[in-house]
Amino acid sequence: MNLFNALLDILIFVIKRKLYYAVRFVLMLSRLSFKLSLFITGVLNKMNADSFIFAVIFFALGFFMYGDKFRPDPSPKRLPRETHSR
Repeated sequence: MNLFNALLDILIFVIKRKLYYAVRFVLMLSRLSFKLSLFITGVLNKMNADSFIFAVIFFALGFFMYGDKFRPDPSPKRLPRETHSR
């Protein structure tokens, strides 16, 4: 019974440790996304909103009109090997 309690304590410790790192990782990602959103908001505040809207519209139009022309060609199909029968 004492061995079981020791194994249970080790298992609980490992689960708590993994949970701690998972929560820490999620908090780090949330802080990073918050800082990124603040940066983007600051950049947009410095820009003229009309020029940003026009840039987005022209990018979308160019992407939808010419996007398929910039796709790489599919790789050529390999021909089956010739078998030389003797």
